[in-house]
Amino acid sequence: ARRREPKTPAAEAGKEADAERKAAPPEDPLRKLEDERAKAAGLEVQIAEAERKVATAEVRVRDLEKRALEIKNPYLPRPEVPPEQAEAWKTMSNVERLRATEDEITAARKAVEDAKANLDRLRSAAEVH
Repeated sequence: ARRREPKTPAAEAGKEADAERKAAPPEDPLRKLEDERAKAAGLEVQIAEAERKVATAEVRVRDLEKRALEIKNPYLPRPEVPPEQAEAWKTMSNVERLRATEDEITAARKAVEDAKANLDRLRSAAEVH
């Protein structure tokens, strides 16, 4: 007489998954193509947005570097102060203004690096599809 092994929940779940797989209808190739095209279009939009963010961040870095030069060089006209910083700049010395601007440049360069990394990630994802 053969002895039956007790049924385990994992074995039963495996049998149920096999049954569901056999019962599932075959995948529609047109639906799959539409899904891939929709994903590609979505990635294109995300890539365009990421490129815009990179360009904006690079412009900000250039503007801040120009401002830093205007602060350092007494022969250049004084920089235009952003309205949100006007009050703070009134109480700062030139050294403090330069330090604050250099801190902003550091943060802006980090933003450029992050934006470029995101753009590279999106482009590599687009190449996979």
